[in-house]
Amino acid sequence: MPDPADSAQQWTFTRSVASDWSSTATHRLTNVRSGKALSVTRGVLTLADAGPSARQRWMLSTAGDGHHTVINRTTGELLDVAHGSTASGASVGVHRPTTGSNQSWTFRPAGTPA
Repeated sequence: MPDPADSAQQWTFTRSVASDWSSTATHRLTNVRSGKALSVTRGVLTLADAGPSARQRWMLSTAGDGHHTVINRTTGELLDVAHGSTASGASVGVHRPTTGSNQSWTFRPAGTPA
């Protein structure tokens, strides 16, 4: 269950190039609690020390309905919830693009109720 107060469930999106507002702008996604960034290493989603690595660059693609896909710039794979699970603690990884809702994400400002 989403817990807006849990910093382990909060992420900071940092634009790779501050002045890039294009549709292909990339971001580093950093966990508020750990300070680690989402990264893809050999096809596996990992948390790594935040830095300029291309493996930590993510593009956001809007579906136009408030949902987004999150695409790794290096691999082209999307953030993906394993087996489409909605259970608390479900495994998240990367996978090739599909039309599944398990690759659709909604972002809210910290502290906003789910």
